Amino acid sequence: MMHRLWISLVLILLPACILMAQDTRRYTFGDEFKRSIRFDFSRVQNFIILDIKLENTLPTKFIFDTGSEYTIIIKKELAYLLQMDYFKSIPLYGSDLSTQVSAFISRNANLNIEDELLIRSNVLVLEQDFLHLDEMLGMQIDGILGANVFNRYVLHINNKRNYLEFIKKEFFDPSPEYQKIPITITKNKPYLTTTIRSGGDVEQELKFLIDSGSAIPILIYNNTMDHLELPETLIPGNLGMGLGGVLTGHMGKIDHLQFGDYEFKNLITSFQELDIDSIGHLYLNRNGLIGNSLLSRFDVYIDYPGSMLYIKPNKKYNKRFRVDRSGLILIATGPEFEIIQVQKVIPGSPADLAGIKAGDVIRRFNFWPSFFYNLNSITYKLGGKVGKRIKLTLDRNGNKIKKEFRLKSLFD
Repeated sequence: MMHRLWISLVLILLPACILMAQDTRRYTFGDEFKRSIRFDFSRVQNFIILDIKLENTLPTKFIFDTGSEYTIIIKKELAYLLQMDYFKSIPLYGSDLSTQVSAFISRNANLNIEDELLIRSNVLVLEQDFLHLDEMLGMQIDGILGANVFNRYVLHINNKRNYLEFIKKEFFDPSPEYQKIPITITKNKPYLTTTIRSGGDVEQELKFLIDSGSAIPILIYNNTMDHLELPETLIPGNLGMGLGGVLTGHMGKIDHLQFGDYEFKNLITSFQELDIDSIGHLYLNRNGLIGNSLLSRFDVYIDYPGSMLYIKPNKKYNKRFRVDRSGLILIATGPEFEIIQVQKVIPGSPADLAGIKAGDVIRRFNFWPSFFYNLNSITYKLGGKVGKRIKLTLDRNGNKIKKEFRLKSLFD
């Protein structure tokens, strides 16, 4: 659920910027006379998942991420298998902007999206899989498709029919039904400046990264601005996974977020406090990010060449944000991701009060064997109505135990 699904990479690549700038990308439409091309995507826990053939041969699954400047192959063994050419090892910084990890530049990698778009571009290959997205999502994830492969187009994210569309700029003619909002594009990434209100009557203007690689509604770096009043009720816990590992912070509700002409009240928000001293040498040009949980309530066009955002609300606009009400942070392991394990329990939550502990393995969920469910379906049910009873049979160090609790809002 929201408290653990942030994988925005927000890469800060100081030496790599020069090296990657030498990237001579080549694009081939399946039909060069097409004005646009569409790709269906699957949505898993609010992430957009694309099927991509690496080197035109190996089927892989990539997360589509407008918040990542570059395309990344998470599994280094895939690059070895395909004998991809490595150019140089470089340092990079992850989402916490403090942990440094290493990646290789692979030159002229071939990315084939549904045989409609063939891209030849430099990509990054992580030296190690620091993200463990497989465990978080309960499915194989091989990479992240970053903006360096689609920023020459107008990007259409159709969240109703679950498809992406890359539109050639000269053929883009937006409908007047869409609201037009100016944005800035910096290092391939889109930014929106808007206002929030938290804990009072004073509105603050903040700059947000528009980030499809994040499944939360909104995240704020709470020490990047003066006089931000935090919500009275804050829940500590994991915000998600970054290149450096688990990202910790808090969650609470802000009074108001303005998104164009549309507003969200009592919006569940993640807060992270950055170590300003340790990132003083990096360029931090934003106060937070807006993620897929909010973006999915709109039909979205991002006009990269024209630095403009177009939005129109869909039928999900007024629906409640589904958030975990159990306090369980789960992962999936095993060859088929069939083992659902408790990674962490939020202190004071219903699951914590019921005596569930990190390391417990779910064997039965509400009377049904766990193999009837996957990680996605269980986490969905844990965001159900307040008061719903949850019964679990757990394996704890080889011993079978039973636990029961009722879902409860963690913010009241």
